[in-house]
Amino acid sequence: MSGSQKITMYLRSYDSASLARAVSSIVETASRSGAKVSGPIPFPKRVRKFTVLRSPFANKEARDQFEIDSYCRLVILEIPEQFSSTVIEALKLLDLGSNVDVQIKAG
Repeated sequence: MSGSQKITMYLRSYDSASLARAVSSIVETASRSGAKVSGPIPFPKRVRKFTVLRSPFANKEARDQFEIDSYCRLVILEIPEQFSSTVIEALKLLDLGSNVDVQIKAG
């Protein structure tokens, strides 16, 4: 494994369709550039629920509930040493959208 570089990409979004488009473009670009792709590995949907009082003064029983869903995927790239510069340049040129958060860990 000394002749290859491993990159772990953790993608997160509140919109599942935009996350799927971003993951498919990353996988397609990386595999076309010569990297070995593992994933995308889906994580469970994270649901955050908020309960607020409907009335500002009285009536404690009247409440509203809101929830935010977040979706996560993990993509692992194993890049051979001879393709590392081309794969990284191709990934830099990708436009994933503003609502997809990407965390990259190389190692």
